[in-house]
Amino acid sequence: MISLTSEHDRRGDLPSDPQDIIDELKEDMSWDESGIDDSNFLPGKSAFIQRHNLPITTTVIDRPSMEDLRNAIENGCAVEITLTGIRGPADNPNYQHSLTLDGIAKAGNEAAVFVSDPATPSGSDMHMISLSGGDRPYILVDYPNWSGLSIISKIHIQCWDSNNSSTDGNKSSVPDKNIQQDSSVIIEKTSFSNKIGCFAPPAIPSWIKNNADWWSKGLISDKDFAIGIGYMVKEKKSFKSIT
Repeated sequence: MISLTSEHDRRGDLPSDPQDIIDELKEDMSWDESGIDDSNFLPGKSAFIQRHNLPITTTVIDRPSMEDLRNAIENGCAVEITLTGIRGPADNPNYQHSLTLDGIAKAGNEAAVFVSDPATPSGSDMHMISLSGGDRPYILVDYPNWSGLSIISKIHIQCWDSNNSSTDGNKSSVPDKNIQQDSSVIIEKTSFSNKIGCFAPPAIPSWIKNNADWWSKGLISDKDFAIGIGYMVKEKKSFKSIT
């Protein structure tokens, strides 16, 4: 929310203190000590967007592909990842955790995601990713905070609609049968490639700066650092840090 409103000169429409924004979202989403129930996430975010009159559409993609992630980032949209852990210890076999996607990188057969994560000491991390088998594979994440298998089960994509001054969420070219609409929230069951795009101005990604610092201190390997640099040089992509 903060990054999107700041980029479009609407930061003043939100509370000045980021903690107030978080508290407001928690209330809208009925947050408690156990977290946020998935059924409350979209209605809560929709209520927040409407109350502040923001032209933001939210798209949800279940079991996203690498192309879904890449398209969302390239279109300048904020992306929240739902990471689902399975096959964990007997006393805690499953879990869910939210990450903010800052960028992706791919070099040869290696790929990684760059994320903001409140559960880690640095708060900004790179995780290697791979694909499961099958016709519609899951994205597997090498997430160190979970001993089992971690998959990207869902992504929430928030996109700024510059052509719409209100939050009616009616900017999709996907057939109606594939969409369930709740005010500013669009739940899409097909490819993200049909969604309206948002332009993000070129910027030096924060994760490249962080990786350079970590690499200089010997905290990440040459191979891991080269993945991000190699991808940017080859593809000339720019990614933005999302708050």
